[in-house]
Amino acid sequence: MPFVFTNIKNLIISNIIFYIGMGTFTPMMLYTTSEITGNPNSYSLAIGLMVLMQALGSFLVGKKSDKNRSLTVLVLTIMIAILTSFFVLAKSEIFLYSFLTIFGVVIGGRETVVTAYLGDLTKTKTRGAKIGRYDAVVGLSVGLTMMFSGIININVSHFSSILMAVSSLYLLFSIRKMKHLTAVK
Repeated sequence: MPFVFTNIKNLIISNIIFYIGMGTFTPMMLYTTSEITGNPNSYSLAIGLMVLMQALGSFLVGKKSDKNRSLTVLVLTIMIAILTSFFVLAKSEIFLYSFLTIFGVVIGGRETVVTAYLGDLTKTKTRGAKIGRYDAVVGLSVGLTMMFSGIININVSHFSSILMAVSSLYLLFSIRKMKHLTAVK
């Protein structure tokens, strides 16, 4: 089934790029949060807020993706991910916490929809293994990039924003080529 393989491949390539961007972005959140608030401990509040919003986003966007095709919600979520990559412009606490609220909802929803989309594209027999491989690739992409970002110890937020935008555009152009999505049994 070349149609299915191509879509999974495009999704994985896009997400590797996206999560390399996330891997460079996440360590910079500590620096930016501390710089804006003047308190390194405020990072816990910031990340806690983002994670709570991820839970909300997973629920709301996941619920919506049941009514619409996962693909449609994924496209919208990726478009929002491009917009929220402007974290580098944060100069106030209000902007910081507003950004993290939106970003948390988007990331939570995005992960739920990506998993649902992978489920649509994979055979029931191999679904767990394929999603497990995908999650392993995501974990390696983020983990290794975060470690590298910590080692070089420079603010590369602009680079991560560019990677997230490239990832989103890559997937958007890949999706445009698709005609119909039917679940694989």
